[in-house]
Amino acid sequence: MVFLAYIEQTPLEIRFWAKVQFDSSLPEVAHLGRCWVWTAAKSSDGYGSFGVRCGARWSMLGAHRVAFFLFNGYWPDTLDHLCRLRSCVRPSHLEAVSRRENTMRSPIARAAVQSRRTHCPNGHLYDLVDDGRRRCRRCRNEKARAAYRTRR
Repeated sequence: MVFLAYIEQTPLEIRFWAKVQFDSSLPEVAHLGRCWVWTAAKSSDGYGSFGVRCGARWSMLGAHRVAFFLFNGYWPDTLDHLCRLRSCVRPSHLEAVSRRENTMRSPIARAAVQSRRTHCPNGHLYDLVDDGRRRCRRCRNEKARAAYRTRR
């Protein structure tokens, strides 16, 4: 119970920034400066977790979201780590974006990888079709010709 009393008396900002490492040995992003790394609890995905009291109960929030709120004064729907380091809480490394934008910026998200493809599996250039889906005209024509030959 002594620990909880200490937490309740210590301001949120002091508790938060005590868990951040501001070291010169950390990675540096070209135009954004060095990362500020979260040293306390982390989720299984590698994002920092910070406990905040909401009424009578405690909630765990993303540390990067708390850092963004402390500097900017609002909670965005989605944040993108420009430095690609999930444990970084430096507000200049965080950008408020839409979920779609965040997904499309990802180097590993399936939707982003698929949307960057320009050629079909057979090496032909994709053509745009009226319904907005990408299709390979050559492969589609070859498949239609083969089906026509089998029917005859």
